[in-house]
Amino acid sequence: MKSPVTVLGRAQDNTRFRAVPFNVYYDQAPGEVIKAVEQSFKDDRPASVAAKPEPYCAIKDFQPNCIAYEVRYYLSDLSVPGRTDSAVRAKVYYALSRAGIKLSTPIRSVVVSEGAQAVAEKSGKEELARRLRALKGAEVLQPLNDDERGVIAGRLKPTPFSGGEIITRQGTVADWLYIIYEGRAEIRLYSDGSDAFKVVKTLGPGDVLGEMGLFTGEARSATAVAAGEVRCYRLDRDGFAGVLANRPEIVEAIALMLAKRRVELAAAREKLAGESALLGLKTEQQNLLSKIKDFFSI
Repeated sequence: MKSPVTVLGRAQDNTRFRAVPFNVYYDQAPGEVIKAVEQSFKDDRPASVAAKPEPYCAIKDFQPNCIAYEVRYYLSDLSVPGRTDSAVRAKVYYALSRAGIKLSTPIRSVVVSEGAQAVAEKSGKEELARRLRALKGAEVLQPLNDDERGVIAGRLKPTPFSGGEIITRQGTVADWLYIIYEGRAEIRLYSDGSDAFKVVKTLGPGDVLGEMGLFTGEARSATAVAAGEVRCYRLDRDGFAGVLANRPEIVEAIALMLAKRRVELAAAREKLAGESALLGLKTEQQNLLSKIKDFFSI
């Protein structure tokens, strides 16, 4: 009796199998690489990448100086294979960049001169200055003093997004925020159980996304989508906890900042739902104050 054979290449629903290669250095564990890439496709698939079978990341080969990987997926629109492969490559680049994972490059002999070291030092100083400007410009972080900004600046994680990528998704839980320092992002509110949404505002350099998640652990209340190339700094709960532990009195000022943002968002949501009641600012501040203290065990 013959066993059934599955042939990979073209699925029955007129999709076609594709594989996009990329390389990563050995200092990154394969599990971390695969997780970062696959999660980005689960969160937000590029156009023309079929949902089923699901795209996945796999090790293709072990090479002398790096590990060779592939993103394997099915193309749902056979007229745009090159464009879709390009979108997949971009997705891999941004996903790995956000995870702090570097793609490997061909090895060349490099001579480091004093001039190159000076350039590197200058670049480091410019990056620190950019981080401090971003922290100082973020309204919700205004209660911080210069010393606290200096501490947090070293804990920020550069986090880039390509145009159309979802930065935060309404309803998901994450205990970090993003500070935009380049580009713009649309803030969308979705109606319950519907794909319909309303763009309530556009954020740009100096604006913050996901602050409720960082300070209270609450689910995202809106979806943010990159309107073109967006570069952010990510600040995690652990990176902020020490500041609150050393100066817990700033919690009240932060709660007021958050309350103002939440009341604005509630007004937009209730207009979308055809309702008129708004949250009271003072009441909301007290609610948030209690949640922040509980979340950070203050």
